[in-house]
Amino acid sequence: MTLVCVTNPVQSSTILLYTFYKDSEIIRSADRKTSYVIGKAGEENTGRYQCSVQSQDGNVRRKSPEAHILVQKLFTTPKIRVGPSCLVKEGEQVTLECVTDPKEKTGLKYFFYKDSQIIQSAAIKNIYVIDKAKEENTGSYQCSVQSQDGNVRKNSTNIYILIQNITITVDKDNKDFVYGESLTLNCSIKKGMSPVFLWLHNETVVEKNSEFYQLRDSGKVLYIKSLQSHHAGTYNCKVSNNLADNKPFYIVETFQISQILESHPLGSNIIWPVLGVLASLLLLVVILLFVKRRTLSILFPLLSHQQNSESTIDKDRSRDDRRSANESTNGPDETDNNQHLYGNVSSQQEEDDISYTYITSTGPTNKKDEPSVVYSVLKPPGASTGSQATQETDDSANVYQNFDAEEH
Repeated sequence: MTLVCVTNPVQSSTILLYTFYKDSEIIRSADRKTSYVIGKAGEENTGRYQCSVQSQDGNVRRKSPEAHILVQKLFTTPKIRVGPSCLVKEGEQVTLECVTDPKEKTGLKYFFYKDSQIIQSAAIKNIYVIDKAKEENTGSYQCSVQSQDGNVRKNSTNIYILIQNITITVDKDNKDFVYGESLTLNCSIKKGMSPVFLWLHNETVVEKNSEFYQLRDSGKVLYIKSLQSHHAGTYNCKVSNNLADNKPFYIVETFQISQILESHPLGSNIIWPVLGVLASLLLLVVILLFVKRRTLSILFPLLSHQQNSESTIDKDRSRDDRRSANESTNGPDETDNNQHLYGNVSSQQEEDDISYTYITSTGPTNKKDEPSVVYSVLKPPGASTGSQATQETDDSANVYQNFDAEEH
């Protein structure tokens, strides 16, 4: 942009000096040159311009009227934008965008820099992408925009990007969470910054004085004393730090507790079948003991009665032998009313049905009492009974049979 101060001297030999002003401020002092040149006009060159002419001795001086000059922008000064934020979790994608507002349909070229070293030059697109951020991508980034002919070039301010590794670890080897157990969640990042930790459970901020949680180590550690069903859900560790213009940037790591188990599932595929087998065996043993006890309760009385009966028969046989001997020598004696008499009882049963018979005769205690006779027959299990006999059986087996004294 060239400014020219024009005047018509009365005498051509007169020496004149020219001064230029912008917004009433001198931008070039008195000089014999009639023009003032601005090499590359910029927005800052917009303003009110004026010039003055004076004689060499300074006795004559005249000023021109002001001229208003507007320098129009080809594009605005660019700004660099970072997504998702200036604090980036390691492994995430980072997008740098150089934003400007062109006033005309002029082709622009975009440049990107990291730590003052060019990483992308003369690109038509105003975007630079880091696919998977790593620690070495941490640094200061800047972009610039240039007109197609290269006469106009504008630079953005610098912005610092920090690539940070964030992890949530637990104080256990497996990922099974059991009711009543304690749990410690540790949110860790690499050193080199002053992070602020914030824990969220199901999008709700965990307060410092929470009833169900304890925050330790400046909020870095979340401790749960006793796991309950309401502790299931999503946990977010949100780490923030002020990297530029006191604006906080965040990175978030997520941890999931799908459910709280009633007991340890470790080895449950083996434990539960084993417990099932043991329970079945225990039930079988109980059943066998019950059946055996039931059987013994039936057999023991039978054996006891058999032994007692055999003993009684032996004694009775010995007594009969002695009686026979006495009768052969001394003759028959009268028997006592209380003496036991033995003999076969007539019945309609087969001989195999009756093992032995036992008859007790009791004499009268006085003259009015009638003598009484009790008949008892021990029969084996499964034996049939006579039609004339009345039978009283045990609940376990048909062992005993009583005969009516009047009929026998």
